[in-house]
Amino acid sequence: MNIKTVVALVMLLGHSFCIPPIIKDGVSEGKETGSSIEADSHESRPGLIQHEAQVKETGKAAADHQESIDSNLSRLGDLHISGAIKEKVVRKNGGEHSDQEKLAAEQADFESMRQSFAETETEINHAFIAALHFPDEPTLQLTQPDINILASIPVDLRVVHNVLLSLHEPLNTSSGESLVAKFQSPNRPLDMIKDAVKVYKHAIHDLFQLLQTPTHLPAAASHLRLDSKSCILKTLDYLRRHKLIPVELQESIISTLRSPAGLEWLAQEIHESFVPDSQYSNKYHYSLDEVEFLENHPRLEQFSKFTCLQKNEQFLVLFYRLKIMILNAYLPTHQINVHTPERIPSPASWHTTFLEKMEKILLKEFEQEDHHLATVEDFSELRHEVSNIRNFFVEPAMGHEIDATLQHHLVRYSFLILDFLQKKLGPDYMEAFGMTTKEHNTEEFQATFRFMKSIGQMDVWKIILMDYGWFIMRRTTFKQDIPEEIWRERSEFYWDKLVAERTDYIEISKRMVEDPSWQNVLHQNPFIFTARSSWDWEIQTFGYYKQDFTAVAEMERDHPIQLPRSYLVSYPPAV
Repeated sequence: MNIKTVVALVMLLGHSFCIPPIIKDGVSEGKETGSSIEADSHESRPGLIQHEAQVKETGKAAADHQESIDSNLSRLGDLHISGAIKEKVVRKNGGEHSDQEKLAAEQADFESMRQSFAETETEINHAFIAALHFPDEPTLQLTQPDINILASIPVDLRVVHNVLLSLHEPLNTSSGESLVAKFQSPNRPLDMIKDAVKVYKHAIHDLFQLLQTPTHLPAAASHLRLDSKSCILKTLDYLRRHKLIPVELQESIISTLRSPAGLEWLAQEIHESFVPDSQYSNKYHYSLDEVEFLENHPRLEQFSKFTCLQKNEQFLVLFYRLKIMILNAYLPTHQINVHTPERIPSPASWHTTFLEKMEKILLKEFEQEDHHLATVEDFSELRHEVSNIRNFFVEPAMGHEIDATLQHHLVRYSFLILDFLQKKLGPDYMEAFGMTTKEHNTEEFQATFRFMKSIGQMDVWKIILMDYGWFIMRRTTFKQDIPEEIWRERSEFYWDKLVAERTDYIEISKRMVEDPSWQNVLHQNPFIFTARSSWDWEIQTFGYYKQDFTAVAEMERDHPIQLPRSYLVSYPPAV
């Protein structure tokens, strides 16, 4: 039994937990720093983001074991636990009413995090058991490296959570059972306190390393990737918000995640959260690039906190999301649909060249010696690609060899690139590429852009709503029910957003027929003509989405599953 296990057992106080509501935590911006992470004689794991392990040992030696509680707790140094424990003592001894309310909110926050840990540990154990019971089923087998990673996650989480258990014991816990009393006791060996602090810090460091370590899980176990990383992120965020993490370690974690490599890792993790044939796979289980999708999809709750990043960091995440989706879409598509694999349609080549040049421009904003936001002039080298993309977007000329799926990709990614530039540079962004605003922002462009924006937003809220319904049903199946008041409130929010976008679309579709300046779009752009016909039909049946979502979400455990028609239709084209 190693020292981590010993300390975890010593600190465990044996609390019970209830299923808490899902709490969306607020996030404040982290402080950028160049410091790295250290570990005392600690073996670091290879991570997606390579980081040198560095954690400075703290703890002030004291000869007298009869010191006061302040002196005893000060040994915890930069962990901030000293202040947290003393604040807890004041509250337990009768603080203000507002303090009691704050403590209750913190307790609920804590229990939400603990519930996430309990569910993650259970899911990992289920994966191990399935692999053992069905050794001849390749879809359930885990590689040894993945087994090691998954087995380490609950161990490190338990060390950290057992320390937190002692800080969050119920208000009626007797003083003799609390961590405060254990630290205050004259019989508490100083070396044990120092070892506990050291192991606690190492466990936090290990969690961050595990967060970055890639896995290669089979589809049937792929949900463990998102579940475990979300659980680790939830724990680390809790430690940061409640000042229960060493300052230097916290700053190193934040600066790493906000580095270009960290932001690319974030984009990749979001993309790989939606795997075909996974436990939660369904018709609506796929990723979209829109920022509204990243911020609001319930399965991305912990990753969505990228909104606390600075503007240039947010744009780099969005760029990497766009890059990942474009490259993943074009590589298999053009090899299947074009007779000569080396040939790629001109619009696709403009897109890929744009990505190469844009990445270099955006990364310049992160260079220490030239830390400034890119200006319009910095984007001038993209003039050729952007002008061609803009012109193709308004009048897409595509040969017969380009099938419907590839046409969808070419038009959609042209729109997303232009939308990205507009968000990055402002409404006059085309001036950086040699085209005046008047020349660029024609009636045809406005009509096409607004149409693509509208159908994209309807897709976002439809996908989020319906995928959430399936998730609720699967959670019920696995006896991890989401409280009804929680999923009803969330689903109403998603539905209201979808209805609002539907109203906007109806206005745009109507104007395309009635406004002569917008009618040209339907004649010149066959993609828009076809897409409008399809969406005009679909919005007439929007009521079925709400009805079918509710039917799936309300399914009871152990009852025969009869899927509504919205969940039975074949998968849509890749996005």
